[in-house]
Amino acid sequence: ASVKVKKIVVFLTSNGFAAHYDANFQEVFDATSPNPAAANGPSVSQAQQVCANMNKAGIEVFTVGVDANAATKTALSTCATPTTAANAIQVTHNYGVANADLVTTVQTIASQIAAATGTGSQTLRTTQ
Repeated sequence: ASVKVKKIVVFLTSNGFAAHYDANFQEVFDATSPNPAAANGPSVSQAQQVCANMNKAGIEVFTVGVDANAATKTALSTCATPTTAANAIQVTHNYGVANADLVTTVQTIASQIAAATGTGSQTLRTTQ
């Protein structure tokens, strides 16, 4: 019997995209960098590229913005897999939440994934 695998990422960020990594893997804060477009670009651009690559590879992306600013909310909305995508779970993929609602939001996403994939009540393990 073949095993079906569904790749899912829960992309979570708080407040906003504030730092990026340059070509030497050094952290650069966007607000203080003299040229935030250097190397790999500002953090929001890097996040958008990662999201585009994940979606292109068929990885389903859920996004959660905790106390996110407007620019971050827009970026996360663009990042989240649309429910119209082939084989997408037909539920909300983009969440903007207050810090106090984070646990409930992650539990909601876990329940939706479990229900849609037939994995039942398996526990979702989160790490940072």
